[in-house]
Amino acid sequence: MESEGLNGEDETVLRIDTDDPDLDHDEDLYWWYRGELFTGEIAEYHPNGTMIGLDGYKGGKLDGWSRSWYPDGTLKRESFHANRQVVGIARDWHPNGMLAEENVFEDGSLVDIRNWDEEGNFIVRAPTTRGFAIPEDAETAGRIERMLIKRVRRVGPIPAPLYHVAAVDLRYLDADTLAASAVTFDAESLAQVEATSTQHALKDARAETMNFEEVLAAIEALRGLEFPAGVIVCPGDGPNHPAEFNIATHIGVRTGKPTFGVSGSAYLGTYAEPGPERGAWTDLVDDGVVIGRALRTLEGEAPVFVTYGQRLGLDEAAELTLQLTRNSRLPVVSTAAEAALPSADA
Repeated sequence: MESEGLNGEDETVLRIDTDDPDLDHDEDLYWWYRGELFTGEIAEYHPNGTMIGLDGYKGGKLDGWSRSWYPDGTLKRESFHANRQVVGIARDWHPNGMLAEENVFEDGSLVDIRNWDEEGNFIVRAPTTRGFAIPEDAETAGRIERMLIKRVRRVGPIPAPLYHVAAVDLRYLDADTLAASAVTFDAESLAQVEATSTQHALKDARAETMNFEEVLAAIEALRGLEFPAGVIVCPGDGPNHPAEFNIATHIGVRTGKPTFGVSGSAYLGTYAEPGPERGAWTDLVDDGVVIGRALRTLEGEAPVFVTYGQRLGLDEAAELTLQLTRNSRLPVVSTAAEAALPSADA
């Protein structure tokens, strides 16, 4: 049959029932209709006559809007596809009509999941805190880093709503022990919610694997938090953290959470002095590549250095830095994480 398309346009499209005997698919999941690759819409109906599924196809492949409904007609799921890949945001709804989940895709990859309960309350998910093995040698470390870099996303919005912000910090207690701390703050009031610290025994203090040791220690500290945070603030770049895969980026890739780095010193790169007013900034550049910003958080004070992490753009990272430094040079979460660390002589 012919009908108005999923996009609500005037053009007519071929719409057939999923039970149509002339509809078939091959082992590569291409859909065929009467001997030709199908272009149109495939509809599915509940026994009560209500449409419960409608998918767009082009050249036999899922392409266009895909929607499903509960038997009472309430929208259940919606996504847009191009050449079988989800584009943008796929959404699910609870049976009562409240938004249940958003899956955010970039370049065909799932980069974020947001959930709400049946009353519409946002569900904050804890970061993934699974451990991982420290590479045995420099060659293995480099191979793993190259693999993880493929998952890096330098853009992304500030999570909304943002209830809690976490921060981590690190300190070497001796040649064999690395201390790590993690704190959680209320994002609006900037009141501290909790703090924890742990000590990580270094497997082998080598420069080529130090990035992995430090990230594992930070994850061990994050595991001690009870309140999951929407964003994790990390230490800024250090000498063992190349700009393309600094500690903030590594922690973000490992935990699945948006991250960025902040430090009081520029470990890497050069910059021009930003203007004197709060919020003024200039690019932090390393080898011709922008890796962050020199950001003025207090008039009359030296700038801080905001660096890329994971799933946050620099605009968003700078905005959060200003939000977390209302009356201080460095974010309150960063100074609290540092204060939660045991001293080297303790």
